[in-house]
Order: sequence, then C-alpha cells, then structure tokens
Amino acid sequence: RLAYWWRFLRRWVRPGRGMADGTALLLDHLPPDDHSTETAYASAESGDGIGADPTNSTCPHDGATSEAGPEPAKRETLGLWRRASFVWSPILLTFALVITYYDIANGTTTAFGYNRSGVTSVPIIVVNIILFTVLLCWVAALEGSQVALVALFRCPSSAMDAASARVKRAITAAHRDQNLERFIIGRQFLLVFLVFVVSKISSHEPSTGPLNPFGWKWPPEADVVLIQNNLLLMLVIAQAQLIGQLVAARDPVHFLKLVVQPYTICIAPSLLLETTGIMHCAYVLKDWFVWVSGVEVDPRTVMRKTGLYYARAAFSVLLVLFCAVVVSQGVVQSKTHASVGAGWDALPGWGAYILFLFFLVVIGGCEGLQISAVKLKAAPSEESKASVASRGLTLLHGHPTPKLQHFLVGRQLFAAVCYVLLARCTSFSGNNGEINGGFYGWHRGASAVLLQSGLLGSILVTNVGVLAWRVAASCFPKAFMNNWPAYGLLRAVLGTEATGVIASAWVLSGGLEWVTRPRR
Repeated sequence: RLAYWWRFLRRWVRPGRGMADGTALLLDHLPPDDHSTETAYASAESGDGIGADPTNSTCPHDGATSEAGPEPAKRETLGLWRRASFVWSPILLTFALVITYYDIANGTTTAFGYNRSGVTSVPIIVVNIILFTVLLCWVAALEGSQVALVALFRCPSSAMDAASARVKRAITAAHRDQNLERFIIGRQFLLVFLVFVVSKISSHEPSTGPLNPFGWKWPPEADVVLIQNNLLLMLVIAQAQLIGQLVAARDPVHFLKLVVQPYTICIAPSLLLETTGIMHCAYVLKDWFVWVSGVEVDPRTVMRKTGLYYARAAFSVLLVLFCAVVVSQGVVQSKTHASVGAGWDALPGWGAYILFLFFLVVIGGCEGLQISAVKLKAAPSEESKASVASRGLTLLHGHPTPKLQHFLVGRQLFAAVCYVLLARCTSFSGNNGEINGGFYGWHRGASAVLLQSGLLGSILVTNVGVLAWRVAASCFPKAFMNNWPAYGLLRAVLGTEATGVIASAWVLSGGLEWVTRPRR
C-alpha cells in the first residue's frame, strides 16, 4: 500500500508532469505560444464579459498550434521546497478541516441557531455540519462551472460528444443569447453570499473562550491567530475554490460531468439572481466605461436596453447606495463583528471602517490585476512598455518561467482571505436578530435576514469590491497596472503562492481527476 501511494505521488510531483509546477497543469493540451486555457481561466472570473474576450480564445480540445509549429513545453525546475509543499500542504489542509469541523460540532461557532449561553441541541449541530459541507461543495461547483463554460464558449460541437444529456443541456442554456454574461454576474453574487454564510457557520464565537480540540490546549497566541481570526477557515475556503477551478480548466466537460446537475445547481440559480437586478449597476458601469474608453465589445455581451433593464439598473444603484449607508453606519458604530473578538474589540469604529475599505481595495486590486494581465498580454509591445506596467508584465509572461498561473492561484487565496474578513466587517453582531444596543429600530426578523446573515454586505462587496474593479480594469488595463501599489500587490500575491501553503489544491485536483476519470 505504501509503495502504491509513493508511485502515485511521484507521478504527480516529478518534473514534466502537469501538476509538478504552478503553470503546466492548465496548459497541458496547448502549445507554449497558445495559452487559450490560461486566458479562459482568467477571463472566466472577469464578471463583465469584456475582461478577456472569450470569442478570441481557442478551444482547449481543438489541439491548435502556433504558426511556428508545436514545440516542447518548457517546465519549471522544481525546488526542494515546492516538492515538499505537495506533502505538507495537504497535511495542513487536513488539520484545518479537522479543527473547523470540531469547532462546529462543539457548538462554539457563530452558526445559525446556536445557543450562546447554553448547550446547543445535537440536531442543530448536525444541520450546520451538513450545511457547511454542502455549501463548500457548492462553492467549488460554482467556481469550476464558470471556468468550464467560458472555456467551452468557442468549442466545436465535436468537443462535447462525450458529454451526457444533462451536461449538453447546461452548456446550451449557458451559451444562449446573453446568458453567459448573465451567468457570470449572477454567479459572482451567489459565490460571495455563500462564502459569507460559510464564514458565519464556521467562525469561532469569542464569548465561548479558547478552543481546546480533543482536550489539547495550545498556546493562546495560536488560538487567536488560527481560530479567532479564521486563518484555518481561509485555507479551507481557498482550497475548495481552487480545486474546482483547476479540474475544470484541465477538462471542462469532465468537470461538468462531476457536477450532478450543472444546470440546476449552478446555472439556474445564477440566472435567477441576475434576473432580480441586484447586480445591474455593473452593467451601468460597464456601459459608461466602454463609452469613455472607446473599447469594442462583443455584441453578444451587450444587454438589451429595454424599459425593464433601466428599471432594474435604477433599482440596483439605489440598493447598492442603501447597502453602503447601512453597512458603513454599522461598522462605524461598532455594531458588526469587526469590533468583536480578540484583537478586534479594542478597535474603534473609525479604525474598523478603514480596515473595511482596505480589504475592499485589496480584493478589487486582485480582481482587476488578473483582467489587466490577460488583456495586456495580447496587446502590442509598444502599448505596454510603461515603466511599472512592463515590470509586472515581464514577471507574469516572461520566459522561461511565466508566473501568470502562479498569480491566479495566489490571487484566489487573497480573495478567500478578503471574503472572510469582509464577512466579519459587514455582518452585524448579536444573535437571532438582536443587535447589542439596537440599530435604528430595525425589526428582529429584518435584522436577522439582512444584517446578521451578511446579505447586505455581500451585495455591497459584489458590486463595489469585485465587479466595479473588473469593469474598470478591462477598459483601462494599462492605467490599472502602471502604478507601484498594483506592482506591490502583484509581488505579494506571488510571494504568498511561493510559500506552498495552497499547493494541496494541485494535489487534490489531480487526485480527484485521476479517481473520477473512467478507465478502459
């Protein structure tokens, strides 16, 4: 048995194998000069349809080659630390999962229905454990389905011959008219809200004291960093998102087969949320930025300007303004979890608000950088030779070891960290609709649904912290990258990925594909 697993690990870690470095797994079927899956992987999260034009991408199944002919792909020489990270990173992820599930089962989190002053009943604990697991799998399915559907946008029908009837139905529905654009927008809000709910279910309740898993008492500093500030939870969420993305980028049709009902689980809920008009202000920003910049867009990504469209756009703008006012008031008045917990309780309201804005800028910068990097890669060299921007582009696309895929993987960890911290900053404290000191006379039911669940916060983060930055970067990519803060953020993301803390995503995605792929 040990020899079997040793051969399995060597297969995925040895040099030349797709998962050996941080770039080759997603590009295994492509020649070195035609990284269409790489473009699809980045554009799949653009959320605005013009971040990276999917109509110019190549199908990952068509075997296209560059004009110079196929060349052997250059693999990055792995160092000892990166090889070791494929071993210790899965161990770290296992530890994070065990501690997270133990915290939920112990009844010491901020999960729904937990009794803060007494013992929580077993059925409620079981429901929250099941809910946490299901939502985590849903997050992975949403991430992977977006990558898969964008990658298949320009594939010929022959590439989907092996797809089942339900997968073909999902692909057809997502590619009809403007549905792909609508799916990306609706999926983004659904993803942010699910991450907010997962964070609420599994975040440790400060009033319950330190967590001593299985009777093991660890140092108070470790409890504050790993448990009270959700560091282990951030690793779990980031890995769930990355596993879905990496499997879908390698084989989109195979991933959609793994999702039992891709249309019912991913596409239909996203389209339904987009229909409500909650995110329509992103379309307004997109039209305005396109008019200012003069960029050309694919007509299939332009929404029909009907009376209903303008009504939804006006509703979305007013809703975002309302969310911004309510959340800002809650943060400044120390009514949210940004003022509760070890290290947070001493933070004044204005300090918590500055942190809230800082996290919004960080996640927006990460979202915009990936759009700018992909768009400037295809631009003529003389258009992208600005001093600071050229440094970043050389770092991401330079030879012999491009770092774009390293950046995309590291960016996902930064996004998960910011999502969890923003969930803390925007979700109101208290329980069952009761907010300490009250909040402008809000009804308990409305407080529980809108404030304590993080719903208003997720609407604000999706529109202001994610979609707005993506649209701006897609229209002004040079301006977005040509500054030192953006370059510093790029370096920070690459440095975080180089630590290997999320290397288990490569191992688990490769293992999932190896286990689920049918054999002759």
